[in-house]
Amino acid sequence: MDQDRAAPSAPASIAEAMASRAGNNFDLLRIFAALLVLLSHSYPLSGHGNEIFSRLLGYDTGGGYGVAIFFVISGFLVTRSVQQRSTLAYLASRAARIVPALFVALAVQALVIGPLLTTLPLGAYLRAGDSWGFLHGTAIFYQHDNLPGLFTHLPVPAVNGSLWTIPVEVFYYLRLVVFATLGLLRRLPVLVLFAAAAAALGYMTVFLGLDWLHQGGLMVRNVPLLPSARMAMFFLFGACCWVWRDRVPLDPGLAIVAAILLVIGQTGGLGGVIYYPCFGYLVLFIALWRRIPQGLYRRIGDISYGTYLYAFPVQQAVLTLAGGHLRPTQLSLLAVPPTLVLGFLSWRLIEAPALAWRRRGTH
Repeated sequence: MDQDRAAPSAPASIAEAMASRAGNNFDLLRIFAALLVLLSHSYPLSGHGNEIFSRLLGYDTGGGYGVAIFFVISGFLVTRSVQQRSTLAYLASRAARIVPALFVALAVQALVIGPLLTTLPLGAYLRAGDSWGFLHGTAIFYQHDNLPGLFTHLPVPAVNGSLWTIPVEVFYYLRLVVFATLGLLRRLPVLVLFAAAAAALGYMTVFLGLDWLHQGGLMVRNVPLLPSARMAMFFLFGACCWVWRDRVPLDPGLAIVAAILLVIGQTGGLGGVIYYPCFGYLVLFIALWRRIPQGLYRRIGDISYGTYLYAFPVQQAVLTLAGGHLRPTQLSLLAVPPTLVLGFLSWRLIEAPALAWRRRGTH
């Protein structure tokens, strides 16, 4: 045994971590985020609004933290993509990642779950325009949240309340092309973008009084003003960390400071200032500092997107089959296995083939 062989040292910066062959934890963080959203939704969906994650640390719900993880990672990795690829290759990559799996998920909801569980006669359901109009959600900015006679008796009558994040994310995918074309994805300009987003969010919440019940209208179709502004903070923080990757340290001490600041900010009134950078840094630190052994998960594949797409309708279907009466823990335990199976099938049958096709077609 070679006793002189040292274990690989932890990367000193984000750039060093991304250049290393040691791997990262992005996939694990994404599946954790998707399951966190599922667990969090089990409370309002079952009629129990006081979830155990509610306002954890005083910033958001469990589902909110899960979505924030997605947007930090997305801002980081997609900024790399837009800088390293042609515009055509970048757009093709984003479309291949999002659209095919979304179309199949919408079809499963409208043409499988709907006919099986609607309270309407099958013929009436299939003749209803909304049953087929639900598929228009494949165009991203034309999402619908209801199907005829489906889940109308449940505490939350929506078919898939998680899909609101997809138009918001795609909106920022498209804006990245504009930012890149204008030369704004460079060191100083990207910081100005982040500062401008922070100022805009502060104005919306402090001076306009916007909140989750009063979201301030739409930026574009299906992109609500306040939620998109909040997600812009996470997305642009990820973008900043990619642009500044050689200057951003991966330091356990800094991660501890970020965690302490999050706790202090809850009680000290600084939450609106520190939440986005501190939470964002912790996400990227966990993703990049030390690779967590992934074993089985790496063989299964990246099932996080499919898990996210199917979790909400599976939970609603489980509630319907149970007569609408389940505790949040029961709902989670019953919904997780079929959701993971659908996530796996989505990855193997739809997402991975679409990505392979994209790699063959564009470079």
